[in-house]
Parts: sequence; structure tokens; C-alpha cells
Amino acid sequence: MQPHNEDLPLIRRIRIWNDRSAAEKLVERHYREIYAYTYRQTLEKQLAMDLTQEIFISVLQSIGNYEEKKASFRTWMYRIASCRIADYFRSSAYRSRKMAAELSDESLPPQDGSLSARLEERDSANQVLKEIGTFDSTTQQILRLKLFSEARFPQIAQAVEMPESTVKSRYYAAVKKIQSRLEGKV
Repeated sequence: MQPHNEDLPLIRRIRIWNDRSAAEKLVERHYREIYAYTYRQTLEKQLAMDLTQEIFISVLQSIGNYEEKKASFRTWMYRIASCRIADYFRSSAYRSRKMAAELSDESLPPQDGSLSARLEERDSANQVLKEIGTFDSTTQQILRLKLFSEARFPQIAQAVEMPESTVKSRYYAAVKKIQSRLEGKV
């Protein structure tokens, strides 16, 4: 990850001259991190690639609105990513895809040990994602930023425009709820 100040010349070139090569460099610089963040939430390679592409389109289209004094470029970019991912999980496309996956899972044959363990691990991740989806959008954003991008509380507070203490209390309360809900399902 490049430091914030190395992004600023690229951002200026994009804003002033609509510089395509600067846009490509900016995307290239941050693509892997945003893709990984998206993949850890969707657990689907193609979907993560599609969402990452949509996120960068949004970033480049709205780069004129970025205010470097309010937040680092990385924080601003993660905010866009979080909103886009939350929009996807609220969408009818997600519900349709989820229903189709549930129907196809019912017809899966028994698996060998290692594949079975991987499916169990994926199932656990899906349960956590499902639980995250039960919270309000701000709490979801806090959880996603902390768990999937490993952002620090000050960055998250900046992204959601809340005091750091509020972000921490929401995060820890949500984690506690998720843990108790998942323990109840075992």
C-alpha cells in the first residue's frame, strides 16, 4: 500500500487533465487491496472482480468530490467500497443469487474430508456474513471495515463520520451479538 501523499499527484492529474494513465496507475496501486476486501465479504471470485470494477468506476467518477483534508484517499476509497458492497447485499441480484445457491447446495453429493472441511469453513464464513447483514448499515460498515480491510478504529471513525468511542462500542457490541448468535446455532 502506497502512502497517502503518493496518491495526491495522481488524483490532481485525473481532476485537472482527466489523465487516463494517472487513473490506471491509481487503480493498479489499490486494486489488489480493494479486491481482497471485496472477496473476503463475497467469497466469490467473479463477483468480487465485478464489484471491484464497479467500485473503481465509482471512485474515478466521484474523484472530484474527494477532499484530502477530510480523509485519506484510502479511507475515502474504502467508504465507497463499503457502500457499494452494502448496496449489493441489499439488492435483488444478491437475493436471487443466494436462493439459487441454496437450491443447488441441497443437491450436492457427500464430499471427501478435505473438501468437506473447506465447505464447512466457507459455511462458517457465510454464517458470519449473514449475521453482519442483520445490523443497520452503519454497523455493517464498521464491521466490514474492521474485519475485512483490517482498518484501525480512527480510520473507521473517519469513514463513518462518528466519534471513535462510538465506533468501538458499536463494533464490540456487534461482535458480542454475533458470537452469542453463532454459539446458539451450534
